[in-house]
Amino acid sequence: TALAMLAWHRWHVATGDNRYGDSIERALAWTLTQQGSTSPRKPQIGHDTTLAGWSWAAGTHSWLEPTAFFARAGVELGMGSHPRFVEARRLIVDRSLPSGGWNYGNTIVLGQELLPHIQPTGIALWSLAANDLQSDKIETSLRYLSQAIDVRTTTASLSFALMGLAAYQRVELRHRQFLERLSERALGRATSTYHLALLTLANHALADS
Repeated sequence: TALAMLAWHRWHVATGDNRYGDSIERALAWTLTQQGSTSPRKPQIGHDTTLAGWSWAAGTHSWLEPTAFFARAGVELGMGSHPRFVEARRLIVDRSLPSGGWNYGNTIVLGQELLPHIQPTGIALWSLAANDLQSDKIETSLRYLSQAIDVRTTTASLSFALMGLAAYQRVELRHRQFLERLSERALGRATSTYHLALLTLANHALADS
């Protein structure tokens, strides 16, 4: 739903055609009725379990990627100051790992810091950049992401990583070369529409950075 709202809204911005306006309104109304479950904080869990974002499935805990997608959609739709989207951004920042980056949404479990993942880190940075958020956590995550990607990084992970880096103007020449090589390989073989769409978005992000 978050991605659909973004697509409909960007169509309107690009073309002036508001044919999806009613769909956006209904989707946004539904979005504001949904939230991940919360629970009291526990010493075994590092992140703030009282913050509500969005979940992958109804009635489950709030996780990083769906919350980041909805948070970005809220900003682009002019709803960034709504309490739900403000809390969503707090959740995203809270779920960042002490050493930099994000994963699916856990930080420390039973005293052990978990590992960051490339794709959710890129998504989180891309989402937060819509508010021009700057913090030490952003900087450490940008450094992690810049160093984590290379020529072996998969299509989805590299595309979201580059969108996140581009959102903060942190794209380097080698990052562009990674995308060029991946795009050339994709065009040389059967590639899913999903991957082609991600590569297109990444190329657009780099063109604007």
